[in-house]
Amino acid sequence: MPMRVGSQGWRRLLLEPKSRVLRRGFLTIFSQAFLALQLACSDGSESETARPHIASELCPLKTPAEWQRFIESTAEDESWVRTCSLDAKCDEGVTALLARVNDDVLATFDRCATDLVDNPRILRCTDRLRRFIPTWIRQHARGSYGFVQDNAAYLSAQIEPQMPSGMMVPPAALIAALPERASIEQAARVNGWPYLTHDGCLGGIRLFVTVRDPEDRFDQWMVIGLDPSATRVEDRSILSFIGVEKRDAHGKLAKVRLHFRDYIAFDSGGSYNLLLPEAHSGKCFGCHASGMRLLIPTHESRVESAPVYGEAAYGSGVPPDFGFQRLSEMNQKLLSYGVPDWNGSIDPADHGPALGEALGCTHCHNGVARGVLTVSTDEATLKRKIVDELGMRSFAVGKDVPDRAAILLLDREKTQNPPLSPDEQAALDRARAEHWADYQAFVAQRFPTWKAWVLSEACR
Repeated sequence: MPMRVGSQGWRRLLLEPKSRVLRRGFLTIFSQAFLALQLACSDGSESETARPHIASELCPLKTPAEWQRFIESTAEDESWVRTCSLDAKCDEGVTALLARVNDDVLATFDRCATDLVDNPRILRCTDRLRRFIPTWIRQHARGSYGFVQDNAAYLSAQIEPQMPSGMMVPPAALIAALPERASIEQAARVNGWPYLTHDGCLGGIRLFVTVRDPEDRFDQWMVIGLDPSATRVEDRSILSFIGVEKRDAHGKLAKVRLHFRDYIAFDSGGSYNLLLPEAHSGKCFGCHASGMRLLIPTHESRVESAPVYGEAAYGSGVPPDFGFQRLSEMNQKLLSYGVPDWNGSIDPADHGPALGEALGCTHCHNGVARGVLTVSTDEATLKRKIVDELGMRSFAVGKDVPDRAAILLLDREKTQNPPLSPDEQAALDRARAEHWADYQAFVAQRFPTWKAWVLSEACR
């Protein structure tokens, strides 16, 4: 939920020594509000172009040309567009950039706060950079999910009175079934929770379970990794949890709202319990720009499920290829949620420009059909979707997006059922080459597109 602070709260936050980044964000807000008041009260007799630049004594930037050089040099570092995923080592570059941001960029904005108020053009030409920096810091900070609120406030808001009660609590029967896979699946079957064991997501073998609230206020989606033998959950494993809010205290929502948590499943001496650490660092928006992610629509080496209580085939065996049918049903449900209402926890517009326009990605990733892809979108996730899964590709007339033909060939290559013919293998190899070229083209335009976005408004 959005953070609300009274007048005394604003003052306390601004004066609190340990909240330097927050204070700078609030100073920006105050500057913009004060400017709006100035413009509203102006009689409009003096045009902006005729108004001389006003430089304060504290501000080191004295002219529009100096402001232009400042934002151009600030935007020159490609570390701005790196995400900190397993496939994109960014610690060194990000650490150095963060030091520069704190010691130079934010310090300059602090010292020049009155200059921003006094010079509307400077306020505008720095607007995107000033909005992006706090967002970028949250996306790279340790102990943060990357939302506008810190983790403590974010988790606390999920259980406020207006929220559906129980939405963020994993079912007791599921916790009691830990850590054995067979016990978890049995609990899912008897309680009517559709589940799937699959090794086509994020690496390793994972167990997916979804639970629908009897009053249809929310759905719960849980995923937890299994050990290499796929028989049990290891001690200290992460149970990733998403509550899909469909109704609040006032009724049905126009768009669903997603609420993320990372629980830790731990052995408490003969039984397993869940711990909710406050300082987890998974950057949820980096992988969930469109909201709920679809499962890879291939068999992989393992795709297993069984009918659950309430389904027609429950108790009468497992129909042929039922695991893949379950995967397809789950994907239909996941897709049905659509792009969520982030409800103040994320403002996608602060994460930079929409990427992939030249490839046609924005045809679907337009913020309506699918979420906008930005420099916050995890690089490893993009590579997996475009290259490893052969799902996404450049959009053009006559192309099928997702690339269903390539996905079907990929599935048969994995299962050998039936084996690919030489012509089909050649077609799959061509598809891989095309997808790899799309990925390289997408990555190559990330920094230039972001830089052009930051510098779109000239200071002079």
